[in-house]
Amino acid sequence: MYEYTAPRVYEALENAPAVQNLKAQIDANEEWTCVFERKGLRVTELGKQFVAVCVQSKA
Repeated sequence: MYEYTAPRVYEALENAPAVQNLKAQIDANEEWTCVFERKGLRVTELGKQFVAVCVQSKA
């Protein structure tokens, strides 16, 4: 795995209302801590072929 290093690349996701709501619920419990792990995945050629064959666009 890797992490994007460009400024603010994770900002939109981390600040999404649904994510912030879940974070608040987690942080409300003193036994839990919410931590964002900034990671990424690379799609292999096999994965690209799988998507091309098995995933249908709804457009």
